[in-house]
Amino acid sequence: MKYKTLLISLLFATYLINVQAQNNNLGIKAGLNYSNFSDNSNETSGFDYTSKVGFYIGGYINFRITEKISIQPELLFSQQGSSFSFTLLTINGLNSKAKSEIKELLVLIPVMLNISIKDKFEILTGPQFGYVLERNKDPYRIIIKDSNSDKFEIGANIEVGYNFGKKYRIGFRYNYGITKRHNLRSSVMQLGLQYKL
Repeated sequence: MKYKTLLISLLFATYLINVQAQNNNLGIKAGLNYSNFSDNSNETSGFDYTSKVGFYIGGYINFRITEKISIQPELLFSQQGSSFSFTLLTINGLNSKAKSEIKELLVLIPVMLNISIKDKFEILTGPQFGYVLERNKDPYRIIIKDSNSDKFEIGANIEVGYNFGKKYRIGFRYNYGITKRHNLRSSVMQLGLQYKL
C-alpha cells in the first residue's frame, strides 16, 4: 500500500511539473530607458530637468492563468536618472547657471498582469517596487543632500507588447513613481526586447 501511495504521489508530482512546464515560461529581457524626474517641491521649483538615456537588463517568469491572462513577475537592473540645471548665486553676488546630474542604478521588481488581445498584441499593467543600489553624489547637495537616503520606490507600470516569431517580443513600457524620493517622482519610458527561454 505504501509503495502504491508513493507511486501515485510521484506520478502526480510529475504531472504537476509537466503542467507547470507547459503553462509557465522563463525569459530574459533588455532595452533602453528614457528617464526623468518631476519636481513638485517649492524648495527646488526653479530647477529644469532633462531626460537621460540608460539601459535595463533582467529576467522574468510568466505564470499562465488562462489562455489570455497571465501574471509576470520580473527582476530588472535599471540605469536611471536625470540632468538638471539651476541658477547659482556666486561669491560676487552674480547669478550663474549651474548644471549637474543624478545617476542611479536600481533593482526593480515589477509584477505585471499580462492580457493578450487581438493577434499578437499584449497589454500589461501592474505595480513596481524599486531600490537604489548605487547613486552618484550631487556635488551641490541641493536635491540629494544624503546619497544614502530615500532609496525605496513604488511605481505603476503600463505596457504594450508585440510578439513576433515563437520566442521574441518587443515592448514599450511607461513607469511613474507613486512615492517621492527627495521630493521627486520618477518618470521612465522603456523600449526593449524580450526572449523566451
